[in-house]
Amino acid sequence: VSPQEVDQLDRFATFKRNAIEALNSYIKLITGAQMSEAEADRLRQGFPDPGDGLFDGDSPSQYQAKYNATLKQLTLVRSRAAWALTNGLIAPDVGAKAAGSILEKLTTLDAYEGTINARADQLTQQFIEQQGMNEETARQQALTIVKQEFQL
Repeated sequence: VSPQEVDQLDRFATFKRNAIEALNSYIKLITGAQMSEAEADRLRQGFPDPGDGLFDGDSPSQYQAKYNATLKQLTLVRSRAAWALTNGLIAPDVGAKAAGSILEKLTTLDAYEGTINARADQLTQQFIEQQGMNEETARQQALTIVKQEFQL
């Protein structure tokens, strides 16, 4: 085995270990310590899954797509929590579980993303009408502001 192949195997083993640890942490967070096999399998479908062996789990493209979707969702969760704190919708001393429950009742992630997009649209129109910017420049300026406002 060449040094390059050893390096690739080492990197793959590290990736696999980290991915399995992330999957296990996710499942434990969602379900607690106990769950059925069917429930674990169901949860694995919505999270990047490295599989248990060498040839099962998500394909590289499936893994990447699930990873990107999970990262986007986590970014929105963090942003929504910061937005709620900034706007006084939840108190800073509320526990994480209670805050999560409150946030889910306030707005779903889809609705929150809609709020972000609506704000970007509003700012884009404002820049076009008030400052005479072209649409592309106005949109870029709006997105810069929205990223700051929503802590994205």
